[in-house]
Amino acid sequence: MRCARVRYLFGLGLLACMAVLVLGGCRKDYLDVKHGDRLDSDRFGTQDEDVPLLVEGMHSYIYTANYDPDYCGVQSLHLMYDMLGDDLINSSMGNNFHISEARWHAHVSPRSNLSYVPWRIHYHLILNANKGLTALQQHSTDSEAYYRAMGELLALRGYSYFQLVQLYGQRYVPAGDNSGLGVIIRSGTEPDYSSARRSTVEEVYQCIVDDLDKAIVNLKRVTRGAKNHINLAVAYGLRARVALVMGQWEVAAAMSQQAIETSAATLQSGLSLQDGFNSITATEWLWGYSPSTGQNEGINSYFAYMAWNYGSTNVRSNPKVINQTLFRTMSLTDTRRQWWDSTGKRWLPDVHYRHVKFQSFKFAVASGNSSQGDFVFMRLAEMYLIRAEALARMGATAEAQRTLTTLMESRDSEYAGCTLTGQELVEEVLRNRRIELWGEGFRFFDLKRLGADLDRFAAGNHNPTVSGIMELPASSARWQFKIPVQEVDNNPLCVQNP
Repeated sequence: MRCARVRYLFGLGLLACMAVLVLGGCRKDYLDVKHGDRLDSDRFGTQDEDVPLLVEGMHSYIYTANYDPDYCGVQSLHLMYDMLGDDLINSSMGNNFHISEARWHAHVSPRSNLSYVPWRIHYHLILNANKGLTALQQHSTDSEAYYRAMGELLALRGYSYFQLVQLYGQRYVPAGDNSGLGVIIRSGTEPDYSSARRSTVEEVYQCIVDDLDKAIVNLKRVTRGAKNHINLAVAYGLRARVALVMGQWEVAAAMSQQAIETSAATLQSGLSLQDGFNSITATEWLWGYSPSTGQNEGINSYFAYMAWNYGSTNVRSNPKVINQTLFRTMSLTDTRRQWWDSTGKRWLPDVHYRHVKFQSFKFAVASGNSSQGDFVFMRLAEMYLIRAEALARMGATAEAQRTLTTLMESRDSEYAGCTLTGQELVEEVLRNRRIELWGEGFRFFDLKRLGADLDRFAAGNHNPTVSGIMELPASSARWQFKIPVQEVDNNPLCVQNP
């Protein structure tokens, strides 16, 4: 099924104006062409060297998109998504940054930053992808650069729709009724303020699948690119993520295996897993972003909230901690235990840092005076976990056990191999997924796709005063982000979430 042809509602000028109204001012530099986030088809010729300009800025934009000190690109949004779950915990109120988000207050308001920013970022990426694809079709060339750009633009558009529908759409029900409201599918390349309806969840997911499948076809024709770009292995990985949500176990298993085999990545072990988790050179990273020196975001950076050694008040006053019940499920020889401090006595840079039991040491910056660090968007470990879960759910028990064992032997020198079967095997994979991907933006999406209730009481170290909502049934309407009030006010066909 082809994506429906609808016209784009929000132009860049309108978005900038809305940012001023909603967020109390905007950073003009983030609309600057120097970041490459404006794509005009008439800027590009038919020369091969022109083609990469179509996608270069979009990757930078994923990192730099910022209208408010609370947000800094997609990775910072990942922090908020994890805060909505049960495993990443604010140890205190701190300076109140992201507390409203963590307490499930922000995204249920159509006027909040958390409702607005993901919508704005991902539709901005979609608009630019549409512009880039149109330009490439007009100046098609049979070149590696052309196929790489086509593949990346399709993958980024599919990725953006995937993020949007998981946030604002109803839960996808494998083999069930998915006629509920998803998000708006937009294919325009110019600002347009006319109305457009929300497509169904099924239609949006079909659009995502179409984009990613086409991306794979194009990226098969090019050599492996840099990690800050989407290559064939990453496209396979994105397709595996989507298949997992859709309950397409055979596809998820196959695509994750393709990602493993196609990539040049290798699983890390031992000390290499403890050196800061902030370098794109890590052998396990499939996709990430390494910002330039001029892109250092300071207080706005993801690392200003998550890097244990960064000298920000956010880190010092409110260290992020892991669900202690989950932590205690790890064996004493599991290397990943070193990502957290169960004692609350581990060395910290100076006396101004709070010592809290189970606080995170997973993420670090190179220097406590700089928030500079590389962001990870996809790792090899995730592909092993997707494959293991999919195989377990489709009854391929022996292969699922082998897949999980391969991962766990790199994490635990004394791991004896997985012998679990049935639902116990599935639960073991999910448990390790929670541990492995902690802080990387997956927990909210996992709870939603699994149809699981939110239960923060089970952790034992959520403070109700800080965490706010402690329990929430999977049936709650709160699992859908409110659509920004600007979209609803300007689009009479856009139905608001309940």
